[in-house]
Amino acid sequence: MRDPDFGHTVPAAFALPFLDQLIRLGHDVATLWRDARMSVSLSAVQRRQAHAMPAGEFVRFYRLAIGALEARCCSREGRRPLGKLAVDMMCYAMIHCSNLERAIERAAQFNRAMEERGAEERLQRRGERAWFLIDTQRRIRDGAALLVDLTGVNLYYQLFSWLVGRRLPDVEAGLAYPQPPRPNPLFQAYGMPLRFDRQVNYLSFPASCLRLKLVRSHAELERVIDFLPFRLGVGDTHGGSLALSIRLLIADALQHQGRAPDAAAVAQLFYMSTASMRRQLRAEGVSLSGLRSACQREAAEHLMRHTTMPIAEVARRVGLGDGRAFRRAFRRWTGSLPSEYRRRIVDA
Repeated sequence: MRDPDFGHTVPAAFALPFLDQLIRLGHDVATLWRDARMSVSLSAVQRRQAHAMPAGEFVRFYRLAIGALEARCCSREGRRPLGKLAVDMMCYAMIHCSNLERAIERAAQFNRAMEERGAEERLQRRGERAWFLIDTQRRIRDGAALLVDLTGVNLYYQLFSWLVGRRLPDVEAGLAYPQPPRPNPLFQAYGMPLRFDRQVNYLSFPASCLRLKLVRSHAELERVIDFLPFRLGVGDTHGGSLALSIRLLIADALQHQGRAPDAAAVAQLFYMSTASMRRQLRAEGVSLSGLRSACQREAAEHLMRHTTMPIAEVARRVGLGDGRAFRRAFRRWTGSLPSEYRRRIVDA
């Protein structure tokens, strides 16, 4: 029997704005859909006949889609994407600052040092509000660029909140783009109000937050650096499920890192103690180990079914580098050893 965690879904409509923009830019969405290992039919999603998709699959699709959109948006303007390595270096440059104001100023300095690859950023105070202005200096401001810039604004929201150990309150995001003509349910997943038709992108919050001390250490940053930039707020608003949010995080981590964050790192990313996280998950009828196991099973079964990857490599890809541990887990999940499972697939 499958773990109940496999029932976590998100609206299929979340994928539509990405598909629409990629098609408009001439991208091969059918190949991208296959690369994301989507079980839901692409045509069913496009025709709005599918209402939901597995959460783990959406995470894979989101990362691939936003990467493709960013590459195309930069290419048409003769620029290079900032890239994950540069984002990591910015985080390391911020971690030793004394408070949030200093950290934000450091982020702006880092982007200036990146010249044409970085955004033009500055911090302003207006009354009781702080405004972190993010001018990505795009010549073409269309739906594709909007999705890329929104991902960047969300990164800063998650990063600033993590640095001070609490979700920034009363946050608002502004976007230098017109209101999309069609309602987009994905916009609700970022956990902050979005304001369109602004002169520049921004993240706004109470000015008093600038005095908040940074509570994270360099060692803690090293533990979460691979997971922090892709922390989505889907579960925070879509049904209010912590388990769903953590499932999205783990699924993405396994897909791109071959490992999942430990309990302490997960708790930090959701601004709570490990004990509080475990209590809330118990109240939702799941555990962190159960969520991790469900994501590992999903990834392992796909790799066993659709690739000829050696079993030892499959074990490593799903975060079970010990072959014995993988065989034990796989037998618990499926009732078969990995070699037996693959043999049945070949014979079928």
